[in-house]
Amino acid sequence: MPKPEQGRVILATVFDPQGRNPKTRPAVIISETTQIQADGRIACVAITSSVPDEIPDDFVLLPFQPQGKVRTGLRMRSAAMCSWLFEISEDKIEKYVGLVPTQLMKEIIERAEGRNPDTQ
Repeated sequence: MPKPEQGRVILATVFDPQGRNPKTRPAVIISETTQIQADGRIACVAITSSVPDEIPDDFVLLPFQPQGKVRTGLRMRSAAMCSWLFEISEDKIEKYVGLVPTQLMKEIIERAEGRNPDTQ
């Protein structure tokens, strides 16, 4: 079974950015693997399929393919919303979906830096 590590796309039940409407949503793990092993908390950035035509500064577009035959496992146009951070524990991960390419992970981490994840 996969383990939580930086760059993994997961499914987890999370609240929306306003702290309401909990539902299963995709996210990408941004915590370093050693950090996860040390304290058990997993920092994530939510992935949204509500992507406007004009991409906001806090969005990083992710590869997708309708049949999910892409490394991320995403099936629709999606973006990591770097202002929507949260923390979970490993037992809250419902499924491992795929991996975000290294260069995009660097961009996600850079855009998420300095923001505080909510604990869910």
